[in-house]
Amino acid sequence: VLSSLFVHVLNEHTTEFTYLASMASLHCSFSVARKGIEIHVSGYNHKQLVLVGRILDAINGLADRLEESLLERMKDKILKSFRSFTFQQPYQHAFYGADLCLETSKWTIDDKIAALERMTIEDMRNYSRRLLSSFRLELLVHGNCTPDEARAIGDLYIEKLKPAEPCEATLPAVRVAQLENKFDYFYRFKEFNDDDNNSALISVYQMGAMDLTTNARLAFLHHLIKEPAFNELRTNEQLGYIVHTSIKTSGDNIKGLLFLIQSDAYDPIFLDERVEAFLERFRTRLVDMEAEEFDTNIQ
Repeated sequence: VLSSLFVHVLNEHTTEFTYLASMASLHCSFSVARKGIEIHVSGYNHKQLVLVGRILDAINGLADRLEESLLERMKDKILKSFRSFTFQQPYQHAFYGADLCLETSKWTIDDKIAALERMTIEDMRNYSRRLLSSFRLELLVHGNCTPDEARAIGDLYIEKLKPAEPCEATLPAVRVAQLENKFDYFYRFKEFNDDDNNSALISVYQMGAMDLTTNARLAFLHHLIKEPAFNELRTNEQLGYIVHTSIKTSGDNIKGLLFLIQSDAYDPIFLDERVEAFLERFRTRLVDMEAEEFDTNIQ
């Protein structure tokens, strides 16, 4: 929550010059990532170094420039976005539930709202100073840029922010729950919006950590399964308007096959039974597949 607040405040502090830069096709954005805060700068590279320098100056001065009125305005903005989440589609709530189960770094909406409401201006200032005192920097420069120009951007970050190397134990770690073979895991919760009559199901078949070969096999399996899954579950059985399959990534490289169905006619228990029945039929089809058809799909 503090990271999100930091990004919103930084965006407000930099709007005056980033807007002018955007008029010259030089763009930037700030976002909260899984393991930190990301700064994206893109567009014409002639004045990119100047823009990066201005952004870093704003980051350095954020704690001192922070005002109570701005903080309260940003808190209210984030609070509204948290509360509006409860009015989104049930399938979006199902994704949220799956992430809560699988990733230890996820928090509930209620927890985030409670933390945000307790936040003070001193909390924000202390977070900003603590963040800048010690962090690990990762930089990617690509496009119309020479190696020397790329190093100059990296040097500017070091010169402006002067970060200390953090202790390894303090770095954020993304841990993912391992789903054991031959066990079914369920997480059920009531739809947030009482006026929405839809239900949603997400089924994740976790494959585990990926190497190159396993990743290719999973991608190929999804290629084979996505069209028949839609045809059978959506077109033929008409389980719901939204029927979707994809590869779900949890953490950095824990992947699995995902089925999503949103329905206004059937409950998630019935939908889960139909997904399992489809997989049984698909397995038979896959076992009986001719080598020529298999090779055609690979191509």
